[in-house]
Amino acid sequence: MDSSTDEKGLGHNRRDKNSKASADVFFARAIKSLKLHPEFEYLDKWGVEWSDPQFKDIAKRLYGIWPRLSAEDRELYLRTAESIAEAEKAKSAWNPKAMRDQYTRLSKTAVAAARLANELGAMFPPPWTGERAPMGDLMQGLASFVAGSLHATFPKDRDTAVHTARFLLQTTRRSVSRKAGGMHWELIRDLAWLASQKKARPDERTVRRYLDEGRHVKTPAQARWEGNWDLIRNAFRLAPNGPREPFEKLVRQYLKTPIVSDTSAEQAARKRH
Repeated sequence: MDSSTDEKGLGHNRRDKNSKASADVFFARAIKSLKLHPEFEYLDKWGVEWSDPQFKDIAKRLYGIWPRLSAEDRELYLRTAESIAEAEKAKSAWNPKAMRDQYTRLSKTAVAAARLANELGAMFPPPWTGERAPMGDLMQGLASFVAGSLHATFPKDRDTAVHTARFLLQTTRRSVSRKAGGMHWELIRDLAWLASQKKARPDERTVRRYLDEGRHVKTPAQARWEGNWDLIRNAFRLAPNGPREPFEKLVRQYLKTPIVSDTSAEQAARKRH
């Protein structure tokens, strides 16, 4: 009985060793194969270490579908994962609710600037030449401030990133899904995590949602813009050279800075003294 038990134990150990050896050989073969594909420049760009145990698990699953795909499909699969990481980063960076006071205050001030431009235009109509040239400069500055504020409060970067991820994911599903035996959502999720340099791992539901038509996200400033389009358009029309955007960068910096109330500032000053 004892020898039989020992033999069974030895057999079990041998199977474990053989299983581990097979996995190691499989992974080595996968790595060798993957390195031959130029589309894996994405991995270098993402800072992936081939010896990383977490990447090894992903690479084995990736190797399971890679031979079935063309070079174009492989590149599309990795680009799609990267686009999801970029979209998630853009969505995280754009959070108007956290800065509601800034959006509200900025839009209110910009509408007041547009209203002032309209009133000045009625009081001192163009042309603004000669000694009236400073009025033209003022109108130009007001229109530029309004334009910069308007552009800064709309999520262009977020919308572009989300639209790109949606388009690529839809294209991948059409081109790759049947060849790869499905979309392998967990794999795309994990590749997106690698693309973010392991900073954010979206859940599978989040990845799937990119197939849906995205909802338009309203900002705290949008209602004020929508109620004053005529004022804004007329302010742009009055600017001698059309609205410029020198204020947009400055305005974006303002939107990221928390507002400190006068009371809070006074309390801080008192503590310093």
